[in-house]
Amino acid sequence: MAHALDKLLETAELFQREGNDRIAFLFVGEGARKLAVKRLAEEKRLRNCVFVDKVEKEEIPQYYSVADAALVVLKKDPLFETVLPSKMFEAMGMGKPVTLGVEGEASRVLEESGGGVAVEPENVAGLGQEIERLASHPGLVRRFAEGGSCSVSQNFNRTKMSDLYLGILTREAGPD
Repeated sequence: MAHALDKLLETAELFQREGNDRIAFLFVGEGARKLAVKRLAEEKRLRNCVFVDKVEKEEIPQYYSVADAALVVLKKDPLFETVLPSKMFEAMGMGKPVTLGVEGEASRVLEESGGGVAVEPENVAGLGQEIERLASHPGLVRRFAEGGSCSVSQNFNRTKMSDLYLGILTREAGPD
């Protein structure tokens, strides 16, 4: 319910209306609003949207492997300015550039990683422009893919993050 999937549909509609058949949107998994989003895509007759039901976690890399990029979009809400969506790290870890529709901390982390670009949440025109830019510039896709993958492996791997967390817990627990 945090995702702005309706804005992805509006973006898909924009590409379809312009006759751009090079761009397709793949929605994988379940969610509280999936049926409503899928129904809306059907009502709008969006031929560039594909919906896949829930898959096992082990299968997720297969879906990333067929994607050229990942879109991570949340609703425009101050509540989300402090979150770091796990999908962003999954995509970067798989070597996929990320177009992020989230403000705040997630945007800062993404841009520092070199793994993609952030756009204003719920900005359909801005999202469409960034998707088109990636589709038109394979060198940019490679640069974002390499930057994100390198950043995740160096800065956000499980060992480093668990050591950091353990340090915080140890420090907060005090000397006893």
